[in-house]
Amino acid sequence: MLRLALALLLSLYALPAVAQTDPRTNGGGSAPNVTPPSSGTLSGNERITGRVLVGEHAPDFSLAVAGGGQFRLKETRGHWTALFFTDRREDLPHMAGLAATLDSLKFTTVVVLDEKVQALAQWRASSHAPLAAVADEHGEIAALYGLWDTEHGSTRPGLFVLDPNGVVKLELLGQKVGAPSLRGLVQTAVEGL
Repeated sequence: MLRLALALLLSLYALPAVAQTDPRTNGGGSAPNVTPPSSGTLSGNERITGRVLVGEHAPDFSLAVAGGGQFRLKETRGHWTALFFTDRREDLPHMAGLAATLDSLKFTTVVVLDEKVQALAQWRASSHAPLAAVADEHGEIAALYGLWDTEHGSTRPGLFVLDPNGVVKLELLGQKVGAPSLRGLVQTAVEGL
């Protein structure tokens, strides 16, 4: 029995570390769990995958914005932020309605789409929605946040609510949400349980 316990203890020390902490985070949450590819370089269909959990700092990213320029997530610090993920620009009218709901709560709304920036620019030209639509053309950011569907090669829907410090307060993965539900969810995230 003692040998079995000793063998188990030694095997635990021999396991490699799976998650690493990010020394750049300022308390209030650990870094997201990220699994880099084994070869060290990305091929056409490999992505760095991860999972962002409630209580962690949301990983920063920079993507092209519909209408020109770059969006950087850390520029939303100081504001509550709703970070939506979707794979189709056909979802943008729905997202615009959600952004209007969140605008009344003083939220910054960002939609990360699995689309080319040119397609998003066409939508932006015809819409005045209070949201930033950003192009995640290859799905790298969706994969980093745990929303890349490898089997279908697309982004699954998701929502992350970030506090003014960039810490995830609510996550809803793999499903869409309607405006009435969204308001209640967001107020719960802001006010706490």
